Amino acid sequence: MDTLPGVPIQTVGTGTPQPMVPLRDHAALRRARLEVGRYEALRAAGDVFSPHPFCLGGATATGQIFARHVGAPPDAMEASFTGSATGGMAAYLWRHGLIDGPAFGAEQGRWLGRPPRRDDRGAGRGTGGHRPARRIDDLTVPGARCPETAPGPGPAPDRHERDERDEPTMSTDTPHIDPTRPIAASLTHLVVPPREPMPDGSAPPLLLLLHGRGSHERDLLGLADALDGRFLVVSARAPMPLGPGFHWYDLLVVGRPEPTGFVRSRALLERFVGEVVAGYGADPARVYALGFSQGAVMSGTLLLTRPDLLAGAVLLSGYLPLHSGLDLDPAAVAGKPVFVAHGTNDQVIGVGFGREARDYLSGA
Repeated sequence: MDTLPGVPIQTVGTGTPQPMVPLRDHAALRRARLEVGRYEALRAAGDVFSPHPFCLGGATATGQIFARHVGAPPDAMEASFTGSATGGMAAYLWRHGLIDGPAFGAEQGRWLGRPPRRDDRGAGRGTGGHRPARRIDDLTVPGARCPETAPGPGPAPDRHERDERDEPTMSTDTPHIDPTRPIAASLTHLVVPPREPMPDGSAPPLLLLLHGRGSHERDLLGLADALDGRFLVVSARAPMPLGPGFHWYDLLVVGRPEPTGFVRSRALLERFVGEVVAGYGADPARVYALGFSQGAVMSGTLLLTRPDLLAGAVLLSGYLPLHSGLDLDPAAVAGKPVFVAHGTNDQVIGVGFGREARDYLSGA
């Protein structure tokens, strides 16, 4: 057996359920091949995303973990880096004692000729990389699943175990919103009704969650429980497929989206805001967007090009497309609350982009 002895194959995730497959060494990792038939049966039986095989020991002297992320057609056969899987892997490694401390370096993509590295921290704020992981001492921590029972080798299970808090729940205060049946709209999405009614009985504020490149609408949904319970939360899926996930636009270079897809996604997003406000009965004057990476780019773009649609925004590890020829109106966002956060050691989108966004908005 090429699997690492004493450690289970287990489905975990910070929002995206991904099977962690621990292997003995680099040779076993290189031999690993996806059995497409069994993989498709596993996905059909439950909510499972692409497997993430890995071994201890990086591809370089500075890495502690070396991983691959594999898929089946029509998705990408292998991804050069997978932030959503690395976050879940942090929980898995800590849970099973495979790392000595909460910080570790993960490497992926070297055999594809695209060798990114990410430094993750399992507790508190990440010291580097594109997404801080979460430390798992208590397996019920919202936003990080590492179930006690998970699928291993053999026939596909009916469904992997999950924390019930990862699923949208129906609120008795908003009987007109059925989270199991989202309205027909321009973007595929999930909805979490408000947990608390507005004291005056008015329409709830809307929080729009926009995921990053290569992820999907479940990725940020775990944040809903940690936010103000009066929010109606809608998490949207980007319209363009990318491997096993989705993205909002193709990249020319970091900081400059490919125009055709970018303009199309922006138009869909503008239409989508109006659709969900009307369809779920939200307050059109209190619509906020929270985006990560490409989702932050879309949130910031929407704020600057259609300030009539948003009351404010949260921009996490992204940038403003200030050099893309858009008709931006910084004066129109004066007085609107905007929160910008960026990791100082971000190796995907450098912190300079976050500082540029901060300075641009501070002058509005």
